[in-house]
Amino acid sequence: MSANRFATFVRTSWAQQLISLAGPNAQLRVYSGPPPAGVSPVDPLLNTELARGVFNGAAFGTANAEGNVDWAEQLLSQTPGSFVNGTPAFVDLSTALDVVLARHVLNVVDGMPGTGAVVTGQPFGLNDVVTVIPGAT
Repeated sequence: MSANRFATFVRTSWAQQLISLAGPNAQLRVYSGPPPAGVSPVDPLLNTELARGVFNGAAFGTANAEGNVDWAEQLLSQTPGSFVNGTPAFVDLSTALDVVLARHVLNVVDGMPGTGAVVTGQPFGLNDVVTVIPGAT
């Protein structure tokens, strides 16, 4: 838990801003390799894009009562034929213009849970994904 605390309405506002900034065609990109610092660009020598999805014409999620972003996984459009086999390490949420807004490292404390591998020809699964806005009271 973060050492800083924010009122839920503040966290909800931040969640809504993230949704607005992402826009109606936000992208989700799944990578292997060590995550770059912050949201700096991925290194093609260290990272491989395994899969990509687009929230076509829709917001990628909604702000929930806890002040977090509840993802709309069912709206993600995927093209599994272009996927690369591999084990994902992190997921980037970006705008339609490829501006990375959030990076979720998989399977670490405060990260996004994730299991399995990306397989060419098979859609990747997202279940009950929530972006936690830090500072819960």
